[in-house]
Amino acid sequence: AAPAARPSSGASTAATTLLDRWTVRLGELVLEQGDVRIDASVVDAKGSEPRRETIVLDQLDLRIADLTTDGVRIDGSRAASGGDIDLKARLVGSGRLGVTGTIDPFQRPIVADIVLTIDDAPLPPTNPIAGRYVGWNIERGRLSTRIPTTVHEGQVKGTLDFTLDGVQLAGRSGHQDAPGLPLDFALAIMRDSNDQVRGTIPFTGDATSPNFSLGGLIVQVILNFVGKVATAPFQLLASAFAGAENTDLSAIAFAPGSATLEGDGLKVVDLLVKALEERPSLELGVVGRLDREADGRAIRARMLREAAQQRTRNSTAALRSFDAAQERWAVKLLWRETMPEGEEIPDPEPPYEAIEQAMLARMPLSDAMLEELAAKRAEAVVAAILGARIAESRISIVPATDDPAAADGSPPAAQAGLV
Repeated sequence: AAPAARPSSGASTAATTLLDRWTVRLGELVLEQGDVRIDASVVDAKGSEPRRETIVLDQLDLRIADLTTDGVRIDGSRAASGGDIDLKARLVGSGRLGVTGTIDPFQRPIVADIVLTIDDAPLPPTNPIAGRYVGWNIERGRLSTRIPTTVHEGQVKGTLDFTLDGVQLAGRSGHQDAPGLPLDFALAIMRDSNDQVRGTIPFTGDATSPNFSLGGLIVQVILNFVGKVATAPFQLLASAFAGAENTDLSAIAFAPGSATLEGDGLKVVDLLVKALEERPSLELGVVGRLDREADGRAIRARMLREAAQQRTRNSTAALRSFDAAQERWAVKLLWRETMPEGEEIPDPEPPYEAIEQAMLARMPLSDAMLEELAAKRAEAVVAAILGARIAESRISIVPATDDPAAADGSPPAAQAGLV
């Protein structure tokens, strides 16, 4: 290392760091067959005595090359973009840990393009970490993950791609700072027929923050993911299917006034069937919903058309077809025949559109009819899922505990929920 150029007279002496005053050029650093042991205490439940667990990294090989503070290697050539890092180690006896890529820790903010991998690492020895940051101890299971991460101009971008294999929880940890996350619920939703939980989570961060750490960012990403499972489980289920990432699997759409599955509603049911097939612990309850305005209009229109057909049959003994002209004739006839008492038929007659609206208002629509429609929608969804050979014990109709009408103005639908 050699002295660097002195800072300008306007620079603050207090702000000057060691790296401002010295040039550092590292050609190569090699560590072979190293060991790292992390001893920590685990509390299984509140009030219980802590026990010791050890996280061991051994067979650790590390190579760092071409790290410089001025972008110039020891041989005088220009360094491209930070130094190379290549770390390999055995993790807690049988798993593998790796870090590869480039990093420039001397820049402020740091610059990096790295990939962290963990392959088939046993999880119980990580209980000191899991208990503190997730709030649960782990009885058994293994983790594999790949986390490509870039840090450029202070912005962190990466993806957490993970697989949990055969994970069983030992219960909530007794750590006083642990979050109260429903990890058991999250695992039940995400676990597939191979007893695996898979996920891909993109993340971003700000490396210029005084409290920034990549490990802390990843922990927060995991906590947010578990929280999302609890608050928006159907959005998460949809993300497992290509092309369905933005589909709301909790809402099975129906045409106004209809309880027949078709179009988008049928596609959602197909995705729910796949989710149930791939996640044997998943159970669904279905509530029929309705839109009083849209469904009411559609039911009244159907009732009017049926009344017009019947009126035409009454006038024509052998009715073989019923076209638009016949319908208009019958609606006008019914309008005259059902004129409220005390009202006279206007002369001249109003336009057909006004007559039709008057007749629609006379159709006797009741709350019971709307509630029956909502019930039939739930029945249609359950029948379709059972028809795909899903066990009857895993899908059920749940009575609405509130007004079955959609409160947010969403389209007519049946609503799926986890039970």
